This record gives sequence, structure tokens and C-alpha cells, in this order.
Amino acid sequence: MFEKTSTVSGFPMRAAVIAGSHRRDSQSGRVARFIAARCELIGGEAPYLLDLGKTPLPLWDESPLVNDELWDGVAEQLHACDAVVIVTPEWGGMAPAALKNFFLLCAQGELAHKPGCLVGVSASNGGSYPLAELRMSSYKNTHLCYIPEQIIIRQVELRLHPGADNEAEGHLRARLDYALGQLAAYAGALAQVRASGRVDLARYPFGM
Repeated sequence: MFEKTSTVSGFPMRAAVIAGSHRRDSQSGRVARFIAARCELIGGEAPYLLDLGKTPLPLWDESPLVNDELWDGVAEQLHACDAVVIVTPEWGGMAPAALKNFFLLCAQGELAHKPGCLVGVSASNGGSYPLAELRMSSYKNTHLCYIPEQIIIRQVELRLHPGADNEAEGHLRARLDYALGQLAAYAGALAQVRASGRVDLARYPFGM
């Protein structure tokens, strides 16, 4: 009963969905795959899915990445997307190191002036601290614009499985579709900002 969405977007959003755990077979990766399928239904285009547990990225340092085939391919996909969904577990009250490294690598406008939706994942009843952490720090040099809506999936091992049909599951899926519908609306609005000529990343690449 939860496979259809009533959310309608007038913008053909292509989203990037980032699974922020660097465990190879993580709940964050499973949730990201579910969200990618919902993004395609809502936005109308197949999303780009990056699972940091299955695709380890090079570690950032102060030297720019030159001719790194893996990152060049990731960056190309990110540049082609209109919106970003970040799925993060909570490890010790923090976002994982691989996810923070991802944001450090996004220094060439890959995410700039695109809407982002945060999704927290917790095996218990946590999940909020990484979202606050990422809202505080990860937007500065990436110029990513987080939307107000966010999702926290608690007791994640019980959630978003095929055939699940109960009140809590229905509420979660409806709220997730609502957030992704908002993301698509923001994607359409911010596409106009990027096309406006007001964005000058060559002159102002870093936030204050």
C-alpha cells in the first residue's frame, strides 16, 4: 500500500543519493537504495547513487585532485544532478569520517546552490546529532543549500522493508515522500539561481 506517491513535482529532478556509512553492507546503504527508488518516482529521472561503503573515495588533503579517475567520475555525476540526499548514520554522536571527507572533496562546485535533504539513520532512538553537525559545517565551502525538512529513521533495521505494512511504517514513508517532494520543488527553484548569473564561484569559491 506504500508503493505509490501522491507527491507531484513539476521539475524533472535528478538527485544524487549519498550513503554516508563506510561499512560495506550498511543500513545506510539499504536506506539510500530505497530513497533512490522513491526519488525516481517523484522526480521522474534515475538518480545517481553513491555508497561510500562500496566506493571508498581518496582522502582529502590540501592538494587538488588531479586526474583521479574515481573522483573525476563521481564529480561528473554530481555536477549533473539537481539535488542531493545525504543518508548518515550516527557513530558516537557524529557523522562518519568518510562522509565528512566527501564534503571536503566537493570543492569545485559539485553541490553548489543545489538543495540537500538530510536523512539520519539510527539502530536505536538516536540519529539527530549528525544532522545538526552537517547543517552547521558541511555547507560552507560546498555551497550546498539544506532544505528545512529532514528525516530520521530510528530502529532502522525494522524500517523500509518490502511488504512492511503498519502505522509507523506508513507514517515514515509518507513523511519521506513529502520531504522528497519538497526537495524536487527546491531543485526547480535553485536551478533558476544557478542560471541567474549571480553565482561566481571563481571569485568566491569559499564561504565565510
